[in-house]
Amino acid sequence: MESLANSEVFFIIAAIALIAVSFVFLIILIYVIYLLHQARKITRAVKKEMIHVIDDVEDLRVAVKDKAKTVSSLISVASGMALMKKFTSPDEKKETESAE
Repeated sequence: MESLANSEVFFIIAAIALIAVSFVFLIILIYVIYLLHQARKITRAVKKEMIHVIDDVEDLRVAVKDKAKTVSSLISVASGMALMKKFTSPDEKKETESAE
């Protein structure tokens, strides 16, 4: 009889321990699910902002190309004017100065 009582106590303690361990695992599982949900929110926000950054970089690249074309054309005009001054004869220079 006494061994039957000891085995009942063992099974009661084992059942209580199993319930406690299950409860701890349940709490840990809830925290993991919450953290995964937050990570999903963060990755969605990062993805959305990354798309905006890519669009901004594309706009910046187009603007730089436009400015480079403008600067290039100004440089070619300036160099053309410098070449014209270099290759004009002194007589032509005097005529253009007197015309002004």
